[in-house]
Amino acid sequence: MKYVLAGISILLLASRPIEAESKLPLPQGFDYKGKPIQPDCIQKFVGGEVRLEPVFLETDSCQKTEKKFNSDKLKEGFLGYSFPDGSYIYYKYLGPMHLPGHEPPVFHLIYTEWSGGGTGHFNAIDAFKKNPDSIVLMTEIDAGDRCNGGLSDVAFTNGVLTYKKNVTPWALYSITQGKSDTNIDFSDCAVCCVGTVSYKGSDIVKFEYDEDAISTLEDNANSPAQKCFNKMIKETFVSGKTSLTMDELKSFGQKVKEQCLTEKDLSRF
Repeated sequence: MKYVLAGISILLLASRPIEAESKLPLPQGFDYKGKPIQPDCIQKFVGGEVRLEPVFLETDSCQKTEKKFNSDKLKEGFLGYSFPDGSYIYYKYLGPMHLPGHEPPVFHLIYTEWSGGGTGHFNAIDAFKKNPDSIVLMTEIDAGDRCNGGLSDVAFTNGVLTYKKNVTPWALYSITQGKSDTNIDFSDCAVCCVGTVSYKGSDIVKFEYDEDAISTLEDNANSPAQKCFNKMIKETFVSGKTSLTMDELKSFGQKVKEQCLTEKDLSRF
C-alpha cells in the first residue's frame, strides 16, 4: 500500500462544463462524442494487474453500453452502476491537472469505487490521459480496500488534492517510523481499522482516531504487542481528544516502539 503521494504536484486548470445530448454535465475534455466516458471503460484499468494499454473508445464495447447510471450516486457526482450480485463500478471526475515532467496535453484526475461482488470494496485516485479516440492510465496516485488503505472524502479544490485514508495499527506504526516491516506483530487486515490519516497533497496533516473500531481490535488482539498498542491508543485519546498532528503522531509511534516492541521485534525492523 502507498501512504505517500511520491511528491506529485497537481495543478488545477479552469474547466468549463459542457452539456451532452443525454443532459449529463460533462467536464470539458473528458468525454467522447458528447457522451461521458463510460464507467465500464474506466473499470478496465482498475483491479488486478495495472493495464498499460489504452482503451480505444470507438471500437471497444465498453463505450457502447446501454446501462443506466445509478440516479442516487449521480446526485453525488458519480457515474456508474450496481448489479444484483453485489458488484459495482462508479467514478467521479475531480478535475484537469498537469503531472510534473509531462508536457501538455492536460491529464484528468479520477476517483473510482468498485467491487467484484465479494467482500472487497476498492477505491483509487488515478490520472488519465484522454486522446481523441482513447484513454490511458498515466499513474495511480493512491488506492485501497476498506481498512487496508481505503479512501474517503476525496476532493480536488484550487489545485490541491485532499483525502482520508484508512489505516490499521501496523500501517499507522509504519507511517510513524517512515518504513514498514511485515514481521512487526500489529494487526493489519481489511477490518482492522484504527482510524484515518488525512492527506493534503503529498503530506499527511493529521491522524483521526476511530473509537468505534477499537472494540474490533481488542476482540482480535492475539499478540502482546497488539494488546499493548490498544492500551496505549486508548490512553492517548482521552478527554474528548480525537486527532493527532503529524508531530504528535510521531511521538506516539516512539512511545509504542519503546513500550510495546521487544528487542527481537526491533532487530527485524
